[in-house]
Amino acid sequence: MMMVFSPVLVASQADAQGRIDVRNIRCPQGSGVACNDNWTIEQVFQLVLQIAIGIAFLISVLMLVYGGFLYITAAGNQETSEKGKKAIISALIGLAIVFLSYLIVNLVYRFLIQATS
Repeated sequence: MMMVFSPVLVASQADAQGRIDVRNIRCPQGSGVACNDNWTIEQVFQLVLQIAIGIAFLISVLMLVYGGFLYITAAGNQETSEKGKKAIISALIGLAIVFLSYLIVNLVYRFLIQATS
């Protein structure tokens, strides 16, 4: 999320009251963020997709850590050990789904771009 706001933080200057004027900000080269007022549907879609994939990836990693914690701290308790194993397997399946969904969306997007040009 910090990548989205980095051009504002880098290029902004506060006035005497501490307010930041973001109307005339120039984006740093290579920031990867479109800094204009005329966002296209394509740019909005890409931003939403990046945020959604990032959140899904974060949740999957956190579930993987949680499952590992349950498995390690089971201390011979079969039920907790099985719960940890299921959480780890579910998290790995979730990570695979996140990566495959990103791949599929990018392939479809590239196919549609090539078909229209």
